[in-house]
Amino acid sequence: MSRNNIDKVRKYLDESFDSSDFSDQDDSDVDPDFSLPSTRQDSSPRAGPSHTFTNTESDTSNESFEVSSSDNDDYNNANNNDDDDQWYENWEDIPDFQFDNSMSGIKLNIPDSAKKNPLQIFEMLWTREITDMVVSSTNNYGVKLTSQIRPHKKHCRAAEFKKVDAEEIYKFLAICLLSGSVKFSVIRDMFSYNPLYYHPIISRTMSGRRFEQILRCFSVEYNDPEKVNSTKYDPIKKIEPIFKKLINNFQLAYIPYECLSLDESLLLHRGRLLFRQYMRLKKARYGIKFFELCTPDGFVLNMEMYKGKREEIQVGSTSKINSLVFRILEAFLDKGHTVFMDNYYNSISLSKELLHRKTHTTGTLRSNRKGNPKCVTTKKLKSGDYIWRRQGKIYVSKWKDKRDVLAITTKYQPQLLSSKNRFGNEKKKPNEIIEYNNNMSGIDRSDQMVKYYSSPRKQSRWYKKVLFHLLDITVWNSFYIYKKHFGCDSMTFKEFRDILIKNMINLPIDLTANQIFNAPKPKDPKNKRPMPEEGQHYQEKIPLPPLYKRKHYFKNCKICTKKNVRKQTQYQCKVCNVPLCPGSCFEDFHKNML
Repeated sequence: MSRNNIDKVRKYLDESFDSSDFSDQDDSDVDPDFSLPSTRQDSSPRAGPSHTFTNTESDTSNESFEVSSSDNDDYNNANNNDDDDQWYENWEDIPDFQFDNSMSGIKLNIPDSAKKNPLQIFEMLWTREITDMVVSSTNNYGVKLTSQIRPHKKHCRAAEFKKVDAEEIYKFLAICLLSGSVKFSVIRDMFSYNPLYYHPIISRTMSGRRFEQILRCFSVEYNDPEKVNSTKYDPIKKIEPIFKKLINNFQLAYIPYECLSLDESLLLHRGRLLFRQYMRLKKARYGIKFFELCTPDGFVLNMEMYKGKREEIQVGSTSKINSLVFRILEAFLDKGHTVFMDNYYNSISLSKELLHRKTHTTGTLRSNRKGNPKCVTTKKLKSGDYIWRRQGKIYVSKWKDKRDVLAITTKYQPQLLSSKNRFGNEKKKPNEIIEYNNNMSGIDRSDQMVKYYSSPRKQSRWYKKVLFHLLDITVWNSFYIYKKHFGCDSMTFKEFRDILIKNMINLPIDLTANQIFNAPKPKDPKNKRPMPEEGQHYQEKIPLPPLYKRKHYFKNCKICTKKNVRKQTQYQCKVCNVPLCPGSCFEDFHKNML
C-alpha cells in the first residue's frame, strides 16, 4: 500500500476527523435515502419505498436506483421457489377412475356347515398345502437335529424324533392358540398337575414333552432342501414358503372395496436381530416391523417384512419409499382404489406416480418433503384456520387444530365440513382429514384384535414368532370372513377362537366341562372280558385274613413253587382257592386239571 493511501486510512480512522471533509456523493454505493445531518435539507426530494432516486451530481448521470417496498420483500421475491408459481388457489375436477364395486366382496365357496365348524374357513386360508409344508419341514428339521453328532445318553429324548402328521400339527397349533387366551408364565405350567395351573384339555390333548419337541422343530424353511443349502443371504427365507402363499390366499379370498389403508405394524422382539427396529410411538417399541395393507375395517390384504436397508429402487419410482408403496399395492393398481397413508409415505412425487396408475392418495404430509408449497408449509395459522393450494390434480392443505396438520389428497376437494366426535361435539374440519380419520384405522384394528390373544411367546428364534404372528393374522382374517358371510354381528373374536380350537382338537362345541370330565370313560370293546358262567374258573384277589392291617395279602404261587421259583401273588382262583400268578400260571394250572 502506498504512503498516500496509508495516510488516507489513518485520517479516516482518526476519531477527531471533521465530517465536512467527506461527502455523501463521493461513493457511488451510498444509500440514496441517507445524508449526513450537516448536508440534509428538508426541501430536497427523498427516495421512499416506492420512489426512484436519480443521482445528478455523479459522473454516471444516467444511472438510476429503484428501491422496493422493503428488504424482506426483495429477498422473498428473489428466492421464490419455481414450484410456488405452479400452485393455484382454484379447484379442478377430481379424476373419476370408475371403481367397480360389483367385483368386491368374499370370493370363497363357504358351505352352511362352516357356521358350526369354522375350521373349514380357516383351511381355505391356511390350506392343506401349507399344513403339509409345516409337517414336512418340521419332520426334516427334527431328523436333522437327532442326526447331529452329540453325546446322547441311552434312551435320551433328543436321540430320536417321532414324526408328526397333519392331525398332530393341528393339535399343536390349537394349544398355541389356547395359550393366547389362557396365559401361562412358562410352557411347563400348561401341562402341570399343580392345582393352581392345571388345565385338563391341554394335558389330555398332548403331553408336555411332545409339545416341547414339536416346538423346537417347528419351521417351514426345511421343506425345500435346495433353498436350505443355498449360500445366498436372505433373512426371509426362513418364512418365505408360507409367507407368500398366505398373502396370495388372503387376496384370493376377499377383494376389497375402493378404500385401502397402508401403515406399519410392530411385532415385539427384544432379541438380537440385524433388522430389529425401534418405533417410539408403538407399544412394543422394539421388534420386527411389517408394512401392512388393510381394508378400513381390518382385513389384512398384503404384508411386507422389513429386512434392513435396500439399495435397489423399483423401475419408474423416484425413491425407496415410493418403491415400497408400489410393491405393496402391486395387485391393486389401475383399478381406481383410494389409498390412505400417513406422513411416512406421502409425498408430491408419490401422488403423481399413483395418479398415473389410476390410484388416489389421501393422508398426512411431512413439511420437509421435496416439492411442498412454501406458501402453505411456512404460513402461520391461528386455531381453526385453513389454507390450501393445488398443483395439477394434487391438493396440499394446512389446518390448525391443537397443532398444525399438513395433508395431501388427490381424491377430495379441500373444504371445511362439520364433524362430530365420539362425545357428540360438533367441529369444523377439512374434508380430507375427516375421510382420513374414517378410513385409516384398519391396521390399528387388526393389530388390536390380534394382540388381545397373541400366540407368539418369548422366543430366541425370531422366525418362530413371525410364524405364530402369521397364524394369528390368518385366524383374524378367517373371523372377518365368517362374520361377513354369516352376519354374526354379536359374535366376538374370542368366541370364534374358542370354537376354532375345539374343531382343531376334535372336541364337540356343545359339550360342557361336566359332560366331558364327569362322564364315565367309555370301555374299549377289545379289552372287554365276558362275564364268567357259574362254576367257571376266574381270578380274584386273595381275601384278607382277620385282623390283617395291610391292603393286600400275598401267597406263594403254586405253579412257580413246582418250578423251584419263589414268587408271591395276590390273586387266586375263586373256585379252586389256589394262589396263582395271573396269566400263564393260571392257564397252566387249569389245563393240567383237564
